[in-house]
Amino acid sequence: MGKSNFLLVEKTKNIFMLICFSLLIFLRLPNVILNGRFYSEEGMIFFAYAWHFPSCISLWRPFAGYLNLAANASTFLDAYLVRSNFISLETAPYITIIIAFLFQIQSAIIILWGKAHWLNAKYIKPLLLLVIALCPFSEEVWLNVLHIQYQLILCCGLILALDTPKGLGFWLYQGFILIFAPLCGPGAIALGPLFLLRSVLDKSWFRFLQTILLGLGSLIQLSLFFSHSIVRGNFLNPFTIISILFMRMGIYPVFGSGFGSFLAKLFEYYHNNGGLYQIIIYSIGVLFFFILFFLAWRYKNISVCWFIGVALSIAIISFGGGMISASANSWFNARDGERYGFIPLVFWEMAVIVLFCNTVKKTKYFFGSICFLMIFVAFKSYIKPIYSIEFGPDWRREVKTWRYDHSYPLKVWGWPPSSGMNLADVDLRCPEVSLKTASYNDPTYCETNWIAHVLALPR
Repeated sequence: MGKSNFLLVEKTKNIFMLICFSLLIFLRLPNVILNGRFYSEEGMIFFAYAWHFPSCISLWRPFAGYLNLAANASTFLDAYLVRSNFISLETAPYITIIIAFLFQIQSAIIILWGKAHWLNAKYIKPLLLLVIALCPFSEEVWLNVLHIQYQLILCCGLILALDTPKGLGFWLYQGFILIFAPLCGPGAIALGPLFLLRSVLDKSWFRFLQTILLGLGSLIQLSLFFSHSIVRGNFLNPFTIISILFMRMGIYPVFGSGFGSFLAKLFEYYHNNGGLYQIIIYSIGVLFFFILFFLAWRYKNISVCWFIGVALSIAIISFGGGMISASANSWFNARDGERYGFIPLVFWEMAVIVLFCNTVKKTKYFFGSICFLMIFVAFKSYIKPIYSIEFGPDWRREVKTWRYDHSYPLKVWGWPPSSGMNLADVDLRCPEVSLKTASYNDPTYCETNWIAHVLALPR
């Protein structure tokens, strides 16, 4: 087969796999596509705020302690199109769904057109795409612009693990992702030390350039937008964090939510009551932690170290102080706060796929068994999503009611169920954000109203 024919066949394969990946994304939450939806803060806060305020304010508004430029820009564009009569309010959710989908397939594009010696193994590309598309307990980051930031962290981690691109087009493409990702959330900033470490180990100026690009976006976020959030900062001790990692990365993806939930309740009980059993669960967590480090060191030649490094970096940042909930039940339960577990889980599963496809003999059988269990659990989760994310209010019916009364709060999918989207004719300013000013009486697009709900303040 000639080189041109070979390239054509590879391109055709990649396009076919990208189409299959896209279908898996859509089919996970079919009601989102059939009915349209705004998910939680995506509509209640970001779209509603863009509806009431001009672009110079809504585009650059930090929320919950950081700038989420992807959510700000997407919802501003959506609100602008509706208010300019380019589209109807009934079809407005599809703009954010399409934008979120386009960002969600970028990880597949990076894998399919990326280069690395370990990526040449048989079946590895479709398997990597499969574990991303089927990643269990991840519906929360599906098809909404609020959580584009997690898709971008995924892309940055893949860029770290793959070879540097050769052509200018791919450089510009990856450069945009590396700059843009930190401007959508602080998670990508945590990958900066890993990019710097790889540039030093590889002695590569191209790697160093990637580090600079990621650092540029990080610098803008940290210096201009990032601040302490009232609802975060519940810092956990290292032993609690690694116990959480064991539950969310070691138990749930292999044994499923049934046994995982049972063990999570035990971990929660022993954690809260202390004593010998607490020492035991801490010891199990430490052992799992050292296993991850051993695998990262033993198979560093096939980039497993970077996959595990990304998983641990994001997990430590998220569960060490970035997670909103302060409940131990939320820490150990993988079905609570799904967004915090998505990146650690998907990178751990991809690391296992890389090990399975690039090792030999008994080692291959061992990692193959883990892969089989992970994909089986992931498929069960895929066909049975969390109800509050799979279903929600009829958006068209909500809009119909709103058209008769613009003060009517349109209900959105997800949390909090008691609130709605304020698209009233009056533009009310939001008070300065503080615990003292937090109030249920403020418009739902104000952070002070959101804080009152998150902290369940007395009414």
